[in-house]
Amino acid sequence: MNVLVIYAHPSRDSFNAAILDVVRRVFSGADLRIRDINAEGFDPVLTLDRYNCYNDPDLNAKAVEDYARDLQWAEALMFIYPTWWYGQPAILKGWLERVMSPGVAVNLDDDGKPAGPKLNHIKVLGAIVTYGAPWWWTRFIGDPGRRILMRGVRWLCMPRCRTFWIAHYNMHKKSRRQIEGGLHDTERKLRKVFRGKF
Repeated sequence: MNVLVIYAHPSRDSFNAAILDVVRRVFSGADLRIRDINAEGFDPVLTLDRYNCYNDPDLNAKAVEDYARDLQWAEALMFIYPTWWYGQPAILKGWLERVMSPGVAVNLDDDGKPAGPKLNHIKVLGAIVTYGAPWWWTRFIGDPGRRILMRGVRWLCMPRCRTFWIAHYNMHKKSRRQIEGGLHDTERKLRKVFRGKF
């Protein structure tokens, strides 16, 4: 199975970086591509020029062709990121806006209206996400980051796409032992989701 990971934390000393190491270990026998969008210097800004050509599928795809090629290659799409202000970090939100666009993730009809998803080869969609807040507060707020991925991006994938969400709450209050337990739990859950896939 071709697994594409979009990683969006700037620090190599973070819990997210430790999660990425777990992912590398779990998928050592799979075809794995990791896109570290911070390290790559991805520009998340939808400038006026980019906005003006947003509904031109060819121009959209050309502007993000490496990522578009990865999305067409992927059978599983996974996001790893910290929750900041109840959603994705700005760089990841910008990645979604620029890459999950007409011509890359959505087909358009002759009138320029959305005509269905273009990522219907993606069989598994998931995320491993950290939160500073407790689970109950995140639920009270509505967990907008989760909704964006599990509803918005999910619509672009295969109709029976399998989804998973591995959440780590209260990260600012975790002990070293709890952090290690969280990494073990992440590995166990990933192996369960992808059992028999590679």
